Amino acid sequence: MRSGCLRLLHGLLCVLLSLSRAGAWDFQPCNPWCPPNSECVNATACRCKPGFASSSVEVFTNPLVTCHACAPWCPLNSECVNATACHCKPGFASSSVEVFTNHLVTCQDINECLLPRKESCGYFADCHNVQGSYYCTCSPGFELRSGAKKFTNASENTCQDMNECSSGQHKCHRSTTCTNTEGSYSCQCRPGWEPIPGSVNGFYKEICKVMPFFTWPLPPGDHSQSLSHFFEKVNNLHRDLNSAMANDTIQGIMQEVDELLETPGDLETLPPSQKHCVVTHLLTGLEHALKNLSRGLPEGTATFNYYAGTQLSLEVQERGDGNVTLSLNQAKMQLNWNLAQESAHRGPSVVGLVSTPGMDKLLAEAPLVLEPEKQVDPYGTHEDSLLTVSPVLLSEVISVFLSRKDTQNLSSPVTFTFSHNLVTSEPKREVLCVFWDHGQNGCGHWATAGCKTLGTRDGSTTCHCTHLSSHAILMASYNVQAFFTRLLPPEVNSKSLSHFFDKVNNLHRDFKAVVAKDTIQGLMQEVDELLETPGDLETLTSSQKHNVATHLLTGLESALTHLSRGLPEGTATFNYSAGTQLSLEVQKKGICNVTLSLNQAKMQLNWNLAQESCYTGPSVVGLVSTPGMDKLLAEAPLVLEPEKQVAPHGTHKDLLPRVSSVLLSDVVSAFLSSNDTQNLSSPVTFTFSHPLVTPAPRHKVLCVFWDHSQNGSHWTTAGCRTVSTGGGSTTCHCTHLSSFAVLMVHYHVQDNDPVLDFITCVGLGVSLLCLVLAALTFLLCRAIQNTSTSLHLQLSLCLLLAHLLFLTAIDRTKPEVLCAVTAGALHYLYLASFTWMLLEGLFLFLTARNLTVLSSSSRNRLMRRLMFPVGYGVPAAIVAMSAVARPHLYGTPARCWLRPEQGFMWGFLGPVCAISCVNMVFFLMTLCIVKSKLSSINRDVSTLQNTRVLTFKAMAHLFILGCTWCLGVLQVGSLAPVMAYLFTIVNSLQGVFIFLVYCLLSQQVQEQYRTWLKRIRKWTTESESYTLSSKAVSDTSRPSTTD
Repeated sequence: MRSGCLRLLHGLLCVLLSLSRAGAWDFQPCNPWCPPNSECVNATACRCKPGFASSSVEVFTNPLVTCHACAPWCPLNSECVNATACHCKPGFASSSVEVFTNHLVTCQDINECLLPRKESCGYFADCHNVQGSYYCTCSPGFELRSGAKKFTNASENTCQDMNECSSGQHKCHRSTTCTNTEGSYSCQCRPGWEPIPGSVNGFYKEICKVMPFFTWPLPPGDHSQSLSHFFEKVNNLHRDLNSAMANDTIQGIMQEVDELLETPGDLETLPPSQKHCVVTHLLTGLEHALKNLSRGLPEGTATFNYYAGTQLSLEVQERGDGNVTLSLNQAKMQLNWNLAQESAHRGPSVVGLVSTPGMDKLLAEAPLVLEPEKQVDPYGTHEDSLLTVSPVLLSEVISVFLSRKDTQNLSSPVTFTFSHNLVTSEPKREVLCVFWDHGQNGCGHWATAGCKTLGTRDGSTTCHCTHLSSHAILMASYNVQAFFTRLLPPEVNSKSLSHFFDKVNNLHRDFKAVVAKDTIQGLMQEVDELLETPGDLETLTSSQKHNVATHLLTGLESALTHLSRGLPEGTATFNYSAGTQLSLEVQKKGICNVTLSLNQAKMQLNWNLAQESCYTGPSVVGLVSTPGMDKLLAEAPLVLEPEKQVAPHGTHKDLLPRVSSVLLSDVVSAFLSSNDTQNLSSPVTFTFSHPLVTPAPRHKVLCVFWDHSQNGSHWTTAGCRTVSTGGGSTTCHCTHLSSFAVLMVHYHVQDNDPVLDFITCVGLGVSLLCLVLAALTFLLCRAIQNTSTSLHLQLSLCLLLAHLLFLTAIDRTKPEVLCAVTAGALHYLYLASFTWMLLEGLFLFLTARNLTVLSSSSRNRLMRRLMFPVGYGVPAAIVAMSAVARPHLYGTPARCWLRPEQGFMWGFLGPVCAISCVNMVFFLMTLCIVKSKLSSINRDVSTLQNTRVLTFKAMAHLFILGCTWCLGVLQVGSLAPVMAYLFTIVNSLQGVFIFLVYCLLSQQVQEQYRTWLKRIRKWTTESESYTLSSKAVSDTSRPSTTD
């Protein structure tokens, strides 16, 4: 107990001692130097208050340490959140969380110009990233409307195109012109300049040079010293060209041109066409050179005069207004300044006028091509058929140039006033404003298109032109050709024709454009009267009548074609007392089809056929009926096309039918304004009315036209097809235009030889009997039934049917459909006969081969597979293709057989010739095999006999349907009658040959015939015995009678 108390006292004592020590510590004094936002720990240490941090340890004794409210360790481009955390500044981001306490985290710049945080700057602007931000600028070639350089978003975007050309910020060379584009610009060579070699036009560093002033105008190999000298001088000017000396260069060029035209030297010895080429190149070269060089002149008006009369007047203006007038000694030009200015060109504009009076030395005999309207207006004529023009140059040749490129389609006309010599007014002369058209060949001609003569008076002519080139004034003398030429040779006299010529010449002499209709009526009236009362024309020979008809038809067609252009647009019809009629239509732009009708004829065609591709004037379609022309066309010959010469009756080419024709319809002439009427793109349809025609085997209605060739005039069918005829009307299709009519043609075909007809009938009759017997033999004779016999049987049946059909229906041409079916059936049966002959030849060849190679069983299997598909299928295929291709060529008017036109006969002759050739090959191969077999066999009688029989069959096979038909091909020349008889005899007896070779000469068939005869005799004997015995029994059984 005493020890426990001691332990308790000891614990109490320890507690008291501890408490006394703690009280002594708490009452020690604080450190007086602790910094703001901190508190003392003891007399020597401090620490930062909650929410603040020091830059060193938590409890510090260094008086220099401070306590901060933010973390002092925040990285670059960041800011503190509190004493222990930081976050990145705007425009920067950390790779971890947004607020971080890790001292190792860094803040990186955000690229606002890239996805996914791409900022939009708007159109025509670019985004630029900077540290912690971005800004926008306009794309190159664009600028802000305010003039500022930067902006921050799309709402502030006012970017617009910057015109580098007008602001002077381009880098184009002075030899080029600047063209502004959206956001950029391009540098192009100035007009008349070209890029130097190795430089591409359009790039900023492009440098250009002046193009050569003139190009060599003569063909290779042609030389001219004067022209060569001129080119040397001009090339020197071009070589020394300096933009600052444009005036001197222009003067130098004009001086050289003036000297060349004053003394052209050997240029005058050139042919006219080459002179015209020189003129073309001089005028175009001078125009281009002056246009380009004049841009380097100062603004204002300049005039240059030269010794030989050459003049140049030009005006250069940056911005012209109103009208501009340039005057020379003999010419003046007035135009609106807007015509000279180019919309995209900012440099000065140029208008120039050049007079070259010496150019007339090179323009001698220059042709004149009139406008389509002017070809009609002066005298109602067209081109060179009725009108020839002789032009004379009245004024100086002037050339006009503008700074604009397109001078061919001006918005307003340019007015020219020319001074020239006084002109005496005459009916067939006219003053024309013309220009020099370079043409496609580069040699040029005078033309009137686009230039209008306003008036001429007192040696002055005013013109309006809607394009610019080289212009002049011409005096055009028109020489109208006569409507009709002399129709007969000088030694032939005809009062009626002379009277006709006098009247027509009066019409020609008094012809004027305004009375074109009266001239047409007068011309038609004279033709009508001549045909109504031809007078002594009827006493002329047939050939002379045909000559008159030819000249009347061609002259009338030509005159009406060109005179009709002077008529107003629309349709016109003219009728005359003798039945002559004219119907025509004049249209500026026709469409679809046009139909012209007369009393007895009608024509329909597509309007496009009448329009000329290069002609802008009115187009004409006309139809003339001249029923009285038949008086001059009596006994006119008819020349048939080669197909139609044979087609009516399928006769041989040496027995062509003689043809006589009768004119059924009126003679009509068709004419178009188009020059080419011989090869029309679509057919013209004619419908003729004529008397009813009674159908006859040797009569045919044909559409014909009057052909006036070098070999004489005649009716012909070439290019005209008879579409249909019936009920007094015939429709024709023609692919050219001329004078047409409908003829009734009678074919005089040589009658058939009665002897040949008799031989044919008798021979075919006997052949039919033999073929029937042969077929029965092949069917009933069991001893010979094999593959060979089957081939003989099919051949016999085909020939039997073919001969029977030929004998009974070859001449039955009505109705035509039945005749065509008969022709197709004959085509098939004869082809089938030849095909079975081909199989016979193949079988004979295989039989010969069997002697050495093939077995009989394999040969028979092959033939059974080929026999019927080839024998009947191949001919059927050939006939089917022929019928589908040209069904109308089955049947002729006289025979139910194939027509020879369009090579249709080769649908039969081709296979026949091919089969005959193949059979010949089989025959020769069979003979070779048999010959080798005969030389190698022993004296076995059966083998020798079989080989000889095989040889005989091969020769007979070749003869039956091979050599017999060859005789038909040989019916030519003097041997034709003999060959005709031989052909008829051997072909009509084909059935006899088959029965003879394959039946009567066959030992097995002979034995079968003997057996049949014995049976027949036995049957006959038994029948007679039976009859006699029956009679005897009857007699004995009859009751007796007594008197």
